Amino acid sequence: MAQAGYQRVAHQLRLDVASGLWAADQALPSQARLAGHYQAGEGVVRRALALLADEGVLQKAESGGAFLVLGVPQVMPMVRPWPHERTRPALGVSPAHRPDPAAWEQGAAARTPAPVEVAAALETAPGAPCWRSERWYAHDGRRLACSVTWTPLPALGSVAPRDGAADSQAAADLQVASRPLVTSHVTESPRPVLLDSGQARELGAVAGSLATLIQRVVYDTGARPVRVVEDLVPAQHWRIVYRVPHRRH
Repeated sequence: MAQAGYQRVAHQLRLDVASGLWAADQALPSQARLAGHYQAGEGVVRRALALLADEGVLQKAESGGAFLVLGVPQVMPMVRPWPHERTRPALGVSPAHRPDPAAWEQGAAARTPAPVEVAAALETAPGAPCWRSERWYAHDGRRLACSVTWTPLPALGSVAPRDGAADSQAAADLQVASRPLVTSHVTESPRPVLLDSGQARELGAVAGSLATLIQRVVYDTGARPVRVVEDLVPAQHWRIVYRVPHRRH
């Protein structure tokens, strides 16, 4: 997805604040100077400054139109094991913020036709029936990441959740649908996305801000894809780190 001009300028401003080019507690240059520095129009710079003010990177001065630099907010490291270290889908976070049962909020779960991208990962036709469930990772009372699991109904066999189940039965069905599968390996593909207004509202982030969508595909022992897990990780909250095992030769 191509970034809008103001998002490109906002991203570069974040980097420059983090590097110390624009020091904390100092006023930024005028919007005209910033427009020249970032080779963008003043309207584009104005939108970028407003976005960073919403994120808490900048603060508009009480008098005049100047913006003060507050600094890039601290984010939590999300330490993700290298995919071949695990086959059970799980949101990887640092030990200090490791998910526990109380940290996860269960979201909606239902039979849902596979969208095009998910169907491609599952090597099935778009619209193929899947069991879709979502979970939200919360910390200090705030939702900070979302994890959506897609499991083709044929992969669940005789334990596939039933339509129209009562709440108690639906909860039991969801546990079955989320159970570990007999797998051989996992692939993981991260890509940058921009949060839409609904996603931003749910995750306490700014609409149009950067996030990482991590698509994990789980394969069975016959190398067939049997589950897709998509983690939506706002850059405003997380810094993603991969832990790669090292073996001495």
